[in-house]
Amino acid sequence: MSSTNINSTLNFTSSTVTSPPLPSVFELLAQERLTELVRPCLRQVLKFLHEIRPVSNLLRMLYKYKDEFILIIESIIQWLYLNFYSALIGEHFYGLRRTANNRLRSLIFSVFLPYVKLKLDLLYEQMSMNSNNRNATFYMMLQILPKIQVFIEGVCWLYRLGYAFGRIEYYSPALQLAGVKLTYAKDPSPVIPASTSSSRFFSIVSQVISSGLFLVQFVEWWNNTNGGKQNSTSATVCPPLPSTVRTPSPIGRRQCPLCRQPCNIPTALPGTGFVYCHKCITEYVNRYHQCPTTHQPIGIEMSYPFSDHINASELSIITFLYILIAFIIILPPSELITAGFSIENIFSYFLVESEEISFIRYHIKRISIKCLVHSFLPFGYVLVLLYYCDWSSGVTNVPIDLFTQTSLVFRLILYICLLIPIVTSLIVLRWHLNDCHMHPIVRQLRLFIQTNSQQPEQTWHTVESSINTEFRRYDKFTCGTATSNVRCYVLDSWILKCSLYHVNIAQQSNVRVELVAAHDIHLQETNEEVSLSTQYLNLVVKSYLDGVKPFYIR
Repeated sequence: MSSTNINSTLNFTSSTVTSPPLPSVFELLAQERLTELVRPCLRQVLKFLHEIRPVSNLLRMLYKYKDEFILIIESIIQWLYLNFYSALIGEHFYGLRRTANNRLRSLIFSVFLPYVKLKLDLLYEQMSMNSNNRNATFYMMLQILPKIQVFIEGVCWLYRLGYAFGRIEYYSPALQLAGVKLTYAKDPSPVIPASTSSSRFFSIVSQVISSGLFLVQFVEWWNNTNGGKQNSTSATVCPPLPSTVRTPSPIGRRQCPLCRQPCNIPTALPGTGFVYCHKCITEYVNRYHQCPTTHQPIGIEMSYPFSDHINASELSIITFLYILIAFIIILPPSELITAGFSIENIFSYFLVESEEISFIRYHIKRISIKCLVHSFLPFGYVLVLLYYCDWSSGVTNVPIDLFTQTSLVFRLILYICLLIPIVTSLIVLRWHLNDCHMHPIVRQLRLFIQTNSQQPEQTWHTVESSINTEFRRYDKFTCGTATSNVRCYVLDSWILKCSLYHVNIAQQSNVRVELVAAHDIHLQETNEEVSLSTQYLNLVVKSYLDGVKPFYIR
C-alpha cells in the first residue's frame, strides 16, 4: 500500500473526525440527582394515600408491596420519556438525550438495577439487626454486601473522574453497559406529531412532573441548609436528670476497653472505630465473633494494627484518595500536562533528547522511566500505611506488626506492593543491558534489520536513523494532540503508534491497512437546514513480517 494512499485516507479521517458535544459532569450530576427523586416522591404519594384511606384494601395491598408498585410506575414513566424524548426524566429536564435507542437496556440499568440495590440494602439492614444468627451463609453475606457496595461506588466515581478528565465518553458504567452516551438534545420536542392531543397532554404532564421534581429538590436543599440551623436555635434542651445508676469509670484514650490497660499493638475494628489490644480483641472475636462494644458481627481477619486515631472508614478514604492520586499520575489530564506536571517534563533531565530530534532514543527512555515511576506507586501506599501505624511499640516492631498482625489478604496485598517495583526495576535494568538489546522497541527494530538488510554488520541503529530522519520532516501525518496518551504518526516509509508503555512500528511496504468499523455520529445542528455529522474510522495495521503485531488506529 503506497504512502500517498495511506496519507490521503488518514487525512480524510482527520478532517471528518470531530468530537461530539458532551455535557459537563456538573450537568450529569444534577440530572442524576433529579432522576433519583422519582422513587422517593412516588413513595411519599403512596404513603399519603395510605394515611388518608387506611381501611382501603387496595391501598393496603399497594402499600405492602410499595417497592414493586413504585417500580412499575417508574418504569412506565421512564419508558414514556425514552420513547418520546430518548432520555430519562432528569436528562430531559436538563436538555440531554441518549445517542442510541436501546430503551430496554436503558430501562434495565436505570430502573431495575436501583430496585435490586434497594432490596439488597433492606436485606443487609435486616441481617445486621439479627446479630444472634450464627449461620455461615448469613455471616458471609453480612461481610460481602458492604464490600460489593463500596466496590460499585468506587467504580462509578472512577467513571465520573475519567469523564471529567476527558478520558472516557461514558459518565457511568450503567451507560456503557446500556450502550448509550449522553449528549445535548437537538430538538426538545417529542417525536410524535405536535398536532395530536396525546402529544399536548404528555407535554403538559412532562412539564408538571419535571417542575415538581425540581421543586422537591429545591425544598430538600432548603431544608438541609436552613432546617437544621432553625431546629438547633429554636429547640430548648432540658438538662438531664441526675442518674442514680453507677457507671463504670471512663476509659482513657490509649486504654483497651477489655483489659483497661494501655493498648499493646493497637488494633482497630472496621465499622466500629474502637481500638483494642491485638491479643485481647483476637481472643474475644475468635470466641464471640462480634465487637465487644457495639456487638456488631465481625471477623478477626479484618483487624489491623494501626494507631488509635484512625478507624476503618478513614483508612478506606485514605486508600481511595491514594488510588485517585495514582490514577491522575498514570493518566494525567491535559491541563496538568500543559502546565508541565507530567513524567516527561519532570524527568526531562534524564530524557536529554527530544522527540523531534531523536524519536527512538526518546521513547526508549520514556517507556523505561514511566514503568519505573508507575511501579513505585504501590510502594508509596505501603509508606502511607507505615505513616499511620502506631510507632510507640518501636521503630523495628512497626513493619513487623504490619506484615504479621494483619489478615492474610492484606499481607498478600502488601507483599505484591513491594514486589512490583523490584520486578519492574530488574526488567528495566535488563532492557538497558548490551546496548538496549532486549528493549521492546529495539526488538521490533531488529525484525526489520533481519528481513531487509543485506549487510550483516548493520545493527538496529540503521533503522533508528531512518525513522529519526523521516520523523524530523514537517510533512508527516499526526493523529492525536501533544497532551494525549496515544498518538499516531505516518511517515514516508513508516507507521508509528505511541501509547503509554509501548511503541508500535510498521513499515509501509510490508503492511496492509484494513477498515474494521465505522461509526456515524450526528452533531448538534447549527440551524434548521444544516446538520453536521462526523464519522469515526477504526483501522487496523497488519504487517506481513512475522513478529510484528497488528495495531489499531482510530
